[in-house]
Amino acid sequence: MPSSNPKHRKKITQSRDMGIKKTNDSCSVSGCSLEGSHHLAASNLDGYMTKLKWTLDIDKKKSKRAALCKKHYKEYKKLKNKDEKYTKFRDFGNKSAPKREKSHNFLE
Repeated sequence: MPSSNPKHRKKITQSRDMGIKKTNDSCSVSGCSLEGSHHLAASNLDGYMTKLKWTLDIDKKKSKRAALCKKHYKEYKKLKNKDEKYTKFRDFGNKSAPKREKSHNFLE
């Protein structure tokens, strides 16, 4: 009689949506009143603030996170990806395939 065993009962759990948190924070950029959809660490935004010409309306002593609306997050993401593209290490001089340390004749 497996149905009477309490271990065989189906557990009921609540499911939560994955991904972006659904909070009612407004965008942390000054002058923007849209709903914040992405939450980032304010330290990640520091290097891009001058290029984007933004100022944040958060108190860094109280909160280390900043909420960005979709429009501002898109601008930040474009600039960040462009910056990472040019700082990524590439070896342009070496055009030959890397050499193996041991010879494995049976693989060739």
